[in-house]
Amino acid sequence: MLRTANAHEMLDGRLDDRTALRGNLRDLRRINWLLGGARLSWLALGHLLGSSSEPVTLLDVGTGAGDIPLALMSRASRTGGCLTVTAVD
Repeated sequence: MLRTANAHEMLDGRLDDRTALRGNLRDLRRINWLLGGARLSWLALGHLLGSSSEPVTLLDVGTGAGDIPLALMSRASRTGGCLTVTAVD
């Protein structure tokens, strides 16, 4: 596999090309889905939420497309948990 450690990340540059930005965010969502990003995060977060009614706050730094925090909030809501997320990129 070609190593791209020094490659330029599109989201760190100018964001004036809407087509490229949409494509990049779509790719991030796809990668997160393929690698189980939300599922793996839920495994850890589910332990914090547990059966408690206490709210849990999550800070997602470098959220990218925001798909993981959205999925976590949706799942918490379905399971009766109280999750607040602040997501920044």
